[in-house]
Amino acid sequence: MVPLALGSAGGYPQEMLSVFIETRAHSAELALTLASLVPGAVEGVIREVVVVEREPDEATRKVADNAGCRLIAARQLAAALRSAKGEWLLWLEPGARLSEGWTEPVVAHLAGGAAVAARFHPLRPAGAGWSWRLRRGRSALRDGLLLPRAEVSTLQSGDESLDAIARRRKAIRLPVSIRPSAGP
Repeated sequence: MVPLALGSAGGYPQEMLSVFIETRAHSAELALTLASLVPGAVEGVIREVVVVEREPDEATRKVADNAGCRLIAARQLAAALRSAKGEWLLWLEPGARLSEGWTEPVVAHLAGGAAVAARFHPLRPAGAGWSWRLRRGRSALRDGLLLPRAEVSTLQSGDESLDAIARRRKAIRLPVSIRPSAGP
């Protein structure tokens, strides 16, 4: 697997994105999400990927290690957010997959100058009816969250989950699709 912290291969600035994925023994889902990030790593959009481990799990550790991710315990989250290498943070839940071509709209948003948080458009599963959105759960990270690192620089406690922090953020929608996790 291609390491996900490649730097500036595509000519983008080094300080682009730090990706954070919070897991609770989701090794298979984590692998799906990491696979969708490979184009961003190859193009140099992703500076680092941090896997936040809420529940210790050897399989998750192995996936993170093989992909070149930094693995941290949940109690280290606040410090990791403050010391993120990227000027922008991309938060995803395990199992979520960004659509092909996601890097161009994200880079355009970052280069736009306005430090505005953003989310992606969820793809409806094949065969899902009109009530799909009502049944998909309440995770604030279902649609991902892209935000400037400065917005979380004052966070003091690692007790809060990414989801809890994301609930307090308003965000615009980017023209990028995300296939949300199939989880609860």
